[in-house]
Amino acid sequence: MNSLALLLDQNTERHRRTRQILFGTAPEDHPPPNGLSLAPTPGAGCAASAGWQAAISGDPRWRDEDLARIAREEGHARALIEAWHRNGPRSLEGLEGHWALAVHEVGTQRTHLAVDALGIATLAWSVDADRILVHARADRVARALGAGIDPQGLYDYLYCHMIPAPATVWQRVQKLPPGCLVSISEAGARVERWWSPPWREPERADFDERVRALDATLETATAQALDDTPAAAFLSGGLDSSSVVSMAARLRGTAVDAFAIGFAAEGYDEMEWARAAARHAGVRLHERYVTAEDILETIPEVSAAYDEPFGNASAVPALICARTARAAGFSRILAGDGGDEIFGGNARYAKQFVFERWQHLPVSVRALLTPVFDNTLTRHIPVFTKAASYVSQAQIPLPDRLESYNFLHRHDPTEVLTASFLKDIDRERALVGMRNRWTTTDGVPIIKRLLDFDLEYTLADNDLRKVNRMCALAGIEVRYPFLDAAMIRLAAGLPAAWLVRNGELRWFYRRAMQGVLAQATLAKGKHGFGLPFGLWLREHAGLRALASEHLQALRRRGWFREDWIDFLLRQHREGHAEYYGVMIWVMVLLEAWMQAQEAA
Repeated sequence: MNSLALLLDQNTERHRRTRQILFGTAPEDHPPPNGLSLAPTPGAGCAASAGWQAAISGDPRWRDEDLARIAREEGHARALIEAWHRNGPRSLEGLEGHWALAVHEVGTQRTHLAVDALGIATLAWSVDADRILVHARADRVARALGAGIDPQGLYDYLYCHMIPAPATVWQRVQKLPPGCLVSISEAGARVERWWSPPWREPERADFDERVRALDATLETATAQALDDTPAAAFLSGGLDSSSVVSMAARLRGTAVDAFAIGFAAEGYDEMEWARAAARHAGVRLHERYVTAEDILETIPEVSAAYDEPFGNASAVPALICARTARAAGFSRILAGDGGDEIFGGNARYAKQFVFERWQHLPVSVRALLTPVFDNTLTRHIPVFTKAASYVSQAQIPLPDRLESYNFLHRHDPTEVLTASFLKDIDRERALVGMRNRWTTTDGVPIIKRLLDFDLEYTLADNDLRKVNRMCALAGIEVRYPFLDAAMIRLAAGLPAAWLVRNGELRWFYRRAMQGVLAQATLAKGKHGFGLPFGLWLREHAGLRALASEHLQALRRRGWFREDWIDFLLRQHREGHAEYYGVMIWVMVLLEAWMQAQEAA
């Protein structure tokens, strides 16, 4: 996979400021010196003409036939110049696929940077005194700047287990959120959205017609994702991965290989579901069971692979699964990510509908019921405990309610982190960003507001970072049929009532896939690539030693209170291993990442 790497130099000559653009595309696994490409690269990735310079990476697709022809004949960067000449930033609306790009207007000395609608591609950027630095990786930009770690970014990581865009863990370095454009000129930098999901409620919707449209759109998206490559796909046994595998089998017959991950831990293993889906589709299934030893071996390279701390534990099974496919000879693999975020499949959606019923009660009724159910006495009476918990959570507005179980809400940050670390920290920065994102969908049905929110925070900031980076580390390309532009348009135009109905997730999708997927798959609940780290940490001496070593190293950094680390280990040992194991994992990965950066 190629990534965009740019350096824009500003030179003052005869009191006239000019800017020279030097750009290129560079393989992600072989970054150029200093993380920057310092010479123009010929070919499809870069182009220049009178008054324009452009670079583009990824796999773009042009909706305009004339621009698509130019791309075929002269390269995507030449098509980009022509598109920008015609329509400026509006031309991005006709560019599909995944991509990152830069356009420099020589006459106006404006530079525009953008990423695709869903943030499959990434761009980090910074404006220095006389330079604009851009790269797919934030750490490359930071090194070119000489920028250090931002404590606020570390706090955001502990809060979210990743760092939501536009922030990074690096001082003076930002990353572009999905569907965003930054325009840079002498007046400064302005970030704006060039795309938002087209959430709309149709005036009428014919169920059978939408079912046929889903089938045709998924088939086309899967065919485009496969292209001419041998067919391989991740398979968890859930709706999305099973749908992709089944559609690939329709297109390629039995010449499809599916790759599944299992765990020898109760409540975590989904291999039986993957086997059922593979049998139903008639494809070859490759099974790989992840062990505690695998975690020990992969933690150093998984943490080092990211340009900032990243705490999604399912990165480990994603890497192992991708490597299994690569070892089998495949250069591309299909993934089912995105289906839950466009069709309504995440478990919290149904839960939030229940809480929203409270929000719709008259204010007078809420005022009457609140002291009855949510008070010191009722919280400790078993028959009232659930009611008190419900009222307590229901009173929290969205999106804050989504963070009700956040570690840094359940445990006061002053108990977790040292006073010296917290003194300049904005404890609500990540949450304020979530609130601001939430307000952009005022007036949209609640389920579609939740989907919109998750397209950024769950998908772009989390799942896509996980899968993209681990596949790149494994040396295999990944494609996402559910993130095809036509799939997004189809899902966004469904009636909100078809997404989640009476607590049933993906109501429309499950009915539309009757006869396509196995009944067991259609009835299966949401699971995912969960890693039983908390359980194995109790049982495996090697993991305990690794965790102890990394937590001791964190003590020496002076960020965490020592009594908190002792409390965390005790609670994991004596209390809820899975719950407290999550924070131990997040902290272990933070220290592993710090060590990798210090060694780089």
